[in-house]
Amino acid sequence: MTIQFEFKVTGSIDEAQFASHRRKLFEGHREVEVSWKEIGKFLRESQTDSTMSYLLEQFAGVIMDLESPKPSSGMPKQIFSRRKASSEEPYFVLTGNARIPYKIEFFPPGEASITLTNGITGPQPARKWINDYILQSNNPSIYLAENNSIIDRCINPDKQKQEWNRWYLGTQ
Repeated sequence: MTIQFEFKVTGSIDEAQFASHRRKLFEGHREVEVSWKEIGKFLRESQTDSTMSYLLEQFAGVIMDLESPKPSSGMPKQIFSRRKASSEEPYFVLTGNARIPYKIEFFPPGEASITLTNGITGPQPARKWINDYILQSNNPSIYLAENNSIIDRCINPDKQKQEWNRWYLGTQ
């Protein structure tokens, strides 16, 4: 008997993924779809020798972690898109990381950048600062893209990848 486990930590396996794995199985195979909770229950109740019992207990411990809710990905709920700013859209640049305080710059379309502040402790406090800055502005519309959205680009000097974010005014 051969048992093949195929799982995703989040989500579920779709029909295309099942089909690709079916090609690897022997004639007359049997597919059973179960949850981690069902697998854990079965393994905890299994009667085996001491070595196998120990291995199953260790695996069941890992399954308990898989059964529990997953932590957040870290992406703030306020962000609705990762699309870059177009050349006609204003955007902010947040530059920093855990060891370098964040600097906030504003890039109006077709103009030079303007440094607004330094010393912010992270991207979320920086977005809150931007939100408050815009709300206190005499002309908030110059900072906003379509549908009252704000665009920012996060630059971590220690990484090459930059992240673009779009979020709505008032959600921070």
